[in-house]
Amino acid sequence: MKTFKDSAGRNWTITINVDTVKRLIAGINVNLCELNEGDPPLILALERDASRLFDVVFEVIRPQAETLGVTAQQLAAGIDGPSLAEMATAFWGELADFFRPLRPATAKMIQDVTAIQQPPTDESGPSSGGSPGSSGSTPES
Repeated sequence: MKTFKDSAGRNWTITINVDTVKRLIAGINVNLCELNEGDPPLILALERDASRLFDVVFEVIRPQAETLGVTAQQLAAGIDGPSLAEMATAFWGELADFFRPLRPATAKMIQDVTAIQQPPTDESGPSSGGSPGSSGSTPES
């Protein structure tokens, strides 16, 4: 299970299991087991479109949100740039973990396409987010 915090300080836990996959199919017609399907493929569509990724993540955490009485609109209002980056990292990390035991190639593809990174550990501070390809070194300013 991966977690993220929205800008309102609420903690959210992303859990992806078979129930989650089935709930996404029934609720918003997104099948995480078909990441290479579609035009563009689902994995790229989610990686490129923050709004669509939010819809998927909200469906994943819907049971939590309902328990807390938080609507999709309320959560969306609490997703700023830093929390969006944290949400995306948590989602892609959890999705890769879901596939890793049975379909390690899919887990690797998720990591490659989304450039999952650990939180920054150097003194340069957090990245400005958003750009999966920017994991290389950054020239000094």
